This record gives sequence, C-alpha cells and structure tokens, in this order.
Amino acid sequence: MSILEVEDELFQIEEAFCDDDYLRIVLKGGLCLSTPLTWYERLSGASPEQRDNLRVLPFGDGIHWPDLDEDLSVKGILRYAASRGKRHNEFEVAE
Repeated sequence: MSILEVEDELFQIEEAFCDDDYLRIVLKGGLCLSTPLTWYERLSGASPEQRDNLRVLPFGDGIHWPDLDEDLSVKGILRYAASRGKRHNEFEVAE
C-alpha cells in the first residue's frame, strides 16, 4: 500500500506554520512534514507576516494563504516530494 492510499483522516492537518526556511505541517495521524519554502515560489518570496497568515482548509486536507492566493494540499505536497525522488533530501517526515 502506498502512503497515498492510507485513510484520508491521517492526512488531516492539525497544525501548520512556516519558519524562515520550511513549511511545517503536523498531521492528526501524528506525522510531521517539513518541506523547504524554496519548493513554493509564492511562499519563498513572501514576507514572514504573509506566510504566517494561513488557514487550514475546512476538511483539513490543505492550507490557504489569503494574502498570497496560494493553496497547497497534503497529498499534493507528498506527490511532489515523491516526484523529486532520491535526488534530494529536502523532504522530512518525523513522528
């Protein structure tokens, strides 16, 4: 079974925030995802205040930045990370 076939509830976001270099997402299933802001042009070019103004989408499956008109889904982030293959060690999953 691939990670994308796990029940959707495990992909629901409990918390999301950006630090200076990474987008950090804590999922209800207990996983923590960290991806570099450089993966997202709008986020990497935004001010800290713009990055901090985020909303978890109603179903908990994505994030919206109203100041940036940017939306990211958990599954989309995981798919993008998988498409990058083993060439890069930028994506982290922690429990």
